[in-house]
Amino acid sequence: MLRIAFTAACALAVSSCAAPPIRLDSLHLRCRSRAGLPDRHCTPGAIDHRVTQANIHQTICVPGYTARVRPPLAYTTAIKRIELVEYRFYAGQRLADYELDHLLPLELGGAARDTRNLWPQARAGTGASATKDEEENLLHRRVCDGGESLAAARSAMATDWLAAYRRDIGGGRP
Repeated sequence: MLRIAFTAACALAVSSCAAPPIRLDSLHLRCRSRAGLPDRHCTPGAIDHRVTQANIHQTICVPGYTARVRPPLAYTTAIKRIELVEYRFYAGQRLADYELDHLLPLELGGAARDTRNLWPQARAGTGASATKDEEENLLHRRVCDGGESLAAARSAMATDWLAAYRRDIGGGRP
């Protein structure tokens, strides 16, 4: 897929990386977001293997960790444009209507630049980005406080973060 080739070429870029021109005929337009969740085939999630249960207090539990690993805006905007096409959101949609989200959040050791972990998440509606952020923050606190393992938190986010949100925060509502 175009997004994987683009990521491979730009993964080590420090400052910026412009997106290649998008040709619709070169893409596998097969990704579908359903009920606020990403397509499991297009966005299965990916972890940063440098973050482990044994080192969470030197990595994700240190204030400022996500700011240090977050890719630059030039990189994420380019990926977002590609992802919006692959997820078929290109007809009449604005970039601002979506957040390029890490399925496995950076605060749980998700891979920062791996396109298997990135998808265009709607800012409104079922599964909105602010809703997912609430669950991410809760799981991050639990992991750092020792109330939940890193593996369990990652599994909840990758499997069905919306179900985890309903269980933990939403009281059964989306």
